[in-house]
Amino acid sequence: MALDQACAGGVCPCTATSQYSTWSCSRMMDRIISTNNQFRNAGGSTYEYVKFDLGISQYVSAVYIWTRADCCASESDSQMFIGDDSTTFLNNRRCSTWNSFSSVVSMKNSSCDRLGCYVYFSKNGGGTLSAGEIAIFGGCTPCPDGTTTIANGRVDIGQCYVSTLQPPVNPANHYSVNGRMREVQVGATVVANTVLSASTAA
Repeated sequence: MALDQACAGGVCPCTATSQYSTWSCSRMMDRIISTNNQFRNAGGSTYEYVKFDLGISQYVSAVYIWTRADCCASESDSQMFIGDDSTTFLNNRRCSTWNSFSSVVSMKNSSCDRLGCYVYFSKNGGGTLSAGEIAIFGGCTPCPDGTTTIANGRVDIGQCYVSTLQPPVNPANHYSVNGRMREVQVGATVVANTVLSASTAA
């Protein structure tokens, strides 16, 4: 599946606990990486963060982050949290920790497949957080309760399945992602499924 932007036009509304001068968090999603066009917080607090609002809870499939163009690459060392709590990153699940940014306009990415409406970035250990640009990809929504999908999420109801195994004959053929059971191929054998129709899902 091709990567889709998690927000319309690739721009998610954002808030930050603080900002330095005019370097607001919106500059992290303007598709411009240049000197004096980046986000930087005021620094100091252990619990400062930037929060991006995806609008709806969805699976976040990949996130890319770029350092500033002028200096201070290590200020992009950060932790990413994804979830549905809008009050603080501490109430959401950590997805990635990025360390050792060492050069300007360098990029790192993470594939999380975590479900949530909010993506948070917080500085590792507190201090100054800055970044030149970020891109968040997602767009998948979960299947209805009691159903599953080969992928972690779906773009239409036809991708959801009802397992014919009650219970699974071999639990080793299954694994859990975000609290939902996902069926996987084991060798040449695919765990049996029946397709869930739109009328069944209603």
